[in-house]
Amino acid sequence: MRLATINDRTTVVSIIVTMFKSNPTIQFMVKNDRKVNKRIQAIAEYAFDFAIKRDGVYISDNNKGVAICYHYTKNIKFSDILLMAKMVLKAIHISKLLPIFMHDTFVKSQRPNDGNYLYFWFFGVLAEEQPKTSARDLTIALFQQASALKIPIYAETTLEKNKKVYERFGFKVYKTWKNQTSGIQVWFMRRDYQPV
Repeated sequence: MRLATINDRTTVVSIIVTMFKSNPTIQFMVKNDRKVNKRIQAIAEYAFDFAIKRDGVYISDNNKGVAICYHYTKNIKFSDILLMAKMVLKAIHISKLLPIFMHDTFVKSQRPNDGNYLYFWFFGVLAEEQPKTSARDLTIALFQQASALKIPIYAETTLEKNKKVYERFGFKVYKTWKNQTSGIQVWFMRRDYQPV
């Protein structure tokens, strides 16, 4: 595993797009029309561009797995706002803006106020990888980073199969919530600091 660079953007975005196509939150966010793939691509590009500035994009040695995980901060820069605006214009239908904002605001409010944790935003490994070593290598490296910093890791998922994977890696559910507007079920998960 290594920290991704801007040269990895195409590879990382491609993996994120593949994973996002089955994500309920992404399906809720984008309009399902002839431009749906471009809309998902815009969200994946936003995720990469936002996280790369925080040294939070990791890629497996075989380029089949990706993780976005960074030291969370509530400090948003003007460049972050511009990135988000660009993504919204390319990907989000105007009728979805308020519901998405409400959903995102509630999700963020469930995390600690101090911001002293790693935020595990995205994790995906291409289905074709055999044997599946990327998932193990990526998570071990990120867990070592959290241990070195002596901080927990927080994550959310809207897929039950991902919840089970996270649980196998030591995450525990600390809250569940169903968004009544979208019908999306969210599992809020935490992995406590564990010495190596």
